Amino acid sequence: MLTNPAGVLGAITPAIIIALTLEANLPLTIALRLVAVEFATMTVAMMLVPIMMGWVSDRAFAVMAIVTAIGAQLAFLTGNISIIIPARAVLGLAEGALYGLAIAVLARTPRPDRAFGIVVFSNQIVSALLLASATGAHLRFPHFGIFALLLIFLLLTSACAGFLHKMEEEGQKRPPVVLGDILSMLPGLAGIFLLATGFGAIWPVVALTARARGIGDVDLGYVLSVAGLAGIAGAALAILLADRIGRVLPLVAGSASLALAFVGSVGGPFGIAVPAILFFWSFLVPYYLGSAAEADHSGRVVVLAGAMLPLGIAAGQIFAGLFVEGEAFGPLSSSAAAMTGCAILCMILLRRRAKPVRPLERTNG
Repeated sequence: MLTNPAGVLGAITPAIIIALTLEANLPLTIALRLVAVEFATMTVAMMLVPIMMGWVSDRAFAVMAIVTAIGAQLAFLTGNISIIIPARAVLGLAEGALYGLAIAVLARTPRPDRAFGIVVFSNQIVSALLLASATGAHLRFPHFGIFALLLIFLLLTSACAGFLHKMEEEGQKRPPVVLGDILSMLPGLAGIFLLATGFGAIWPVVALTARARGIGDVDLGYVLSVAGLAGIAGAALAILLADRIGRVLPLVAGSASLALAFVGSVGGPFGIAVPAILFFWSFLVPYYLGSAAEADHSGRVVVLAGAMLPLGIAAGQIFAGLFVEGEAFGPLSSSAAAMTGCAILCMILLRRRAKPVRPLERTNG
């Protein structure tokens, strides 16, 4: 649950834009920039978490981040743009801190693949619930409905902080990060970044691809609805499989399938390829993060792996901008597929270079 405030941000962006424009009365351009700022500060916070962890207990760290997030969310109810703008940046910092902490905690579990699968599954379910509730909340309370919904969501999230173990407890202290830890993890960080970049280049322009292929809005809506269910199914499959068949087969087969789905969204059966993209994305993220967790001896560098996801998606959107104006979706999909191929090569290199951390070591220190 602690990953949800950051994990659902991309999916619920349309609802946030409605809240900022219709409830806070901000111009659309400002609203879009505020969401971008939130993504940026969230990523910065994730990158700083490895340094900050150890200053206080996990529980205290989570409580401080949640209180900060709730305070930032309350600031939106003032309707004062001079307060709302910095509050959005602060909210991103709090969300990123929570996400990074949760990733670090889950990475120490004996079966991180399953744990990260549950994270993705939870993010998908919560995103669907928030999106389904947002319209009704806004119609019932036009001036603060969505903001109130998100505030309630944060309050429910705060209840999970009590389940965190204290870092000061015997056997739970993490060793400090050394340069060698980061260097050994570079292939994994690059692999996760490339995977997210490929996804970020294709998924946000699915509607544009459909329009270029002559697919109507009604059919597109149906395909996207199926894709939402496919994303939940992909995360569920990752939970069920976990590491029962190892990581190499899911990584290779899933990455190859995702690459084919990227290409298929442009030149293949659109109604199959688009749901397949979200299915294999949701399936692969737990295995990519799980592989990073297995190779991380400090228990902190894996947080940077989590930061590579929003960073890569943002890079993918920038990359897509080079192609969409001329509707060069074919080269774009091929490039995204190539990035996915490079991503799996990076993960294979990570597995060869890094000595895996045994479950006992991950749990006890």
